[in-house]
Amino acid sequence: GGSAAIAVTGMAGPDGGSIEKPVGTVWIASSTPHAGVLCKTYLFAGDRQDIRDQTVSAALVQILSQL
Repeated sequence: GGSAAIAVTGMAGPDGGSIEKPVGTVWIASSTPHAGVLCKTYLFAGDRQDIRDQTVSAALVQILSQL
């Protein structure tokens, strides 16, 4: 038994980016009882909706890789 979790933060734009953390920078943390915690940084391109869509896809792929 157990549960899984996903947490996401980042800059989807159009504002909020910086040189160190440009728009499209996203951190995804996922956790499962078997695999523990995994945290990755991603850099996505496109407009706000593109970045949000890529974030959802990456988060699901990331946690599925831990199951």
